[in-house]
Amino acid sequence: GSIVVSHSIEQNRVKINIQDNGIGIDPQDIKKILSTNQFFTTYGTKEEKGTGLGLILAQNFIKKHGGKLEIRSELGKGSTFSFTLPHEKVS
Repeated sequence: GSIVVSHSIEQNRVKINIQDNGIGIDPQDIKKILSTNQFFTTYGTKEEKGTGLGLILAQNFIKKHGGKLEIRSELGKGSTFSFTLPHEKVS
């Protein structure tokens, strides 16, 4: 598959997008993989197991730095993971 990373600056925030063309995530499962209260296992494109722990850690890091994580996905077509963080101009 392919992965495309892009960015934009909107007002005082930087937005990073990571888009893939993998198997996608069922919309009902997105909340599950971001929950620390629920054990959830998924299989990747090569049938490898994944728990989503990396996404939980990323979400916590992003929140602690004043940002937000968003996931958009369509089964069979891939996913886009986006996050924003405050952007300050350095003089």
